[in-house]
Amino acid sequence: MNQSIFRKLSLFLLILSLIMMGTIGCSTDQGKPEQSASSQLADQQTPPPIEKNQTKENAFPVTVKDGTGKEITVEKAPERIISLIPSNTEIIYALGYGDKIIGVTSNDNYPEEVKTKEKVGDMNVDLEKVVSLNPDLVLANQWHVSGQVDQVAKMREAGLNVLVVNDATSLNQVYESIRLLAKVTDTSDKGEEVIKSMQDRY
Repeated sequence: MNQSIFRKLSLFLLILSLIMMGTIGCSTDQGKPEQSASSQLADQQTPPPIEKNQTKENAFPVTVKDGTGKEITVEKAPERIISLIPSNTEIIYALGYGDKIIGVTSNDNYPEEVKTKEKVGDMNVDLEKVVSLNPDLVLANQWHVSGQVDQVAKMREAGLNVLVVNDATSLNQVYESIRLLAKVTDTSDKGEEVIKSMQDRY
């Protein structure tokens, strides 16, 4: 991997390490009453009433533009996700959707649960292994498009639905990634909670 890509990836992973911390919750600032801060957070995170017919099923299909500008349609709530970069894995867990991940790379080590997931390569994807796991959604990064081999093209040729998440190098771009992944997993409310928690802390 060249130095430019390595620097971008390192920054993205550093920023993403804040996501899981942000979901744990913030300690109150010195001098502020704890009860008041807790009450405010509870008010902000109270979800709207769920309508009788509002289910994950009728939230789909959903079409989004991925990090390459390509329109990707997710026909139903993903049940078998493969994540090809740790940052995407951490976002999915932060959204409370980690139980749907069936495969990750050998670079993934957080949260602890990923260590038991099937491994599908490192920055170079084991296409045969990915296909064998029969995922309904593969989460890639722009590295998988712009590397020496367009691995995304090969996965799509194999019939896989691949979503390329942006190559984030700032917090704002991380927020974009969170919103994108929240949309395709119907967890937008949780996504906004994660973003707000990060904004409050940093």
